[in-house]
Amino acid sequence: MNRHGLLITTILITCIFMPLMIFLSVNHDTYAGSLRLAEGRRPDGDVPSEASPEEVTNTEIMGEMPDGVEASLCVPLAEDTDRNAVQVSGDPMSYRVYITIPTEEQNFYYKNELSGSQKGITGITYDYKDRMARFEIDTDAYYESSVYMSGDSMNLVLSTPKERYGYVYVLDPAYGGENTGSSGYGVIEKDVTLKAANAVMKAAETAGNGGFFTTRKDDEDISGEDRLKYNAVLEPDIFISFRVNSDSDTRMTNGISAEAGSPAMKEVADVLLDAISAETGQENKGSSIVSGAAGVEGNGIVIYLGYITNKAEAMKIDSEEYADKLGNVIYYLLSDSEEETVTD
Repeated sequence: MNRHGLLITTILITCIFMPLMIFLSVNHDTYAGSLRLAEGRRPDGDVPSEASPEEVTNTEIMGEMPDGVEASLCVPLAEDTDRNAVQVSGDPMSYRVYITIPTEEQNFYYKNELSGSQKGITGITYDYKDRMARFEIDTDAYYESSVYMSGDSMNLVLSTPKERYGYVYVLDPAYGGENTGSSGYGVIEKDVTLKAANAVMKAAETAGNGGFFTTRKDDEDISGEDRLKYNAVLEPDIFISFRVNSDSDTRMTNGISAEAGSPAMKEVADVLLDAISAETGQENKGSSIVSGAAGVEGNGIVIYLGYITNKAEAMKIDSEEYADKLGNVIYYLLSDSEEETVTD
């Protein structure tokens, strides 16, 4: 081929393929800007989620971002965007954050780049549907989202519970749903354990402390695998499981006891048992070290709330009064221990 023919071929190839390359670039990852994490738009426009509505949490949108805080993702906002209509929600256990931004400018995010530190972000999926720009953000761990509006942009800050609160505790009320556990005198184990966990959560929420988590808040069946997922994902300082005890030989046995997954956890369990006994009047039957207590290694504690085979004790541990006392004792002991650690 002579030079003239080669030149013509080059021009033809350029005219045909260059627009295609530009189109693919604009429609695939330009919207992700400097992040270069885009996975492409979902063709049906839906935002898939493995979570039930109860598992998806809405995130409060605040004002100016505090000094020294670094955003994982800075999302520019079109002039027509109603800041009050921006929605951010998350499914932390599935490592996802969802952002919905109303705008009439369908191509806005093909023309304006996202930015940010990229901390925690492994992928971004974008779609425009029903006058809404929709982002699905995949993360590499359990993060709690904070959102700040700053000028003409929205800033998403991702923080692990440890980073946000300094410590993490997971409460695990045994059984639930069709798995009732032990029962006696009309008292059901799944109800007693749920009351105990919810009482601790109530005390934490009243104090405005978000470092406490629970594997279930209602009468739902949670698999053992899902319970242990909380330990793997949240990496708590302590994983506390609530159960009740029974004695088939006598109906007189009573008292509160515990199993601990390590010597360090036994020390914590002993402090908790002493305080619970003093507050509720129950006999303290002590604790023991059991490998894999609560199904986890090292950081697990099982607290046996009392004997369901003892009628008087069954009635007692099923009461709201007992749950409130227990919840307050456990919450304040754990939160005070963390404050002492920080002070020291």
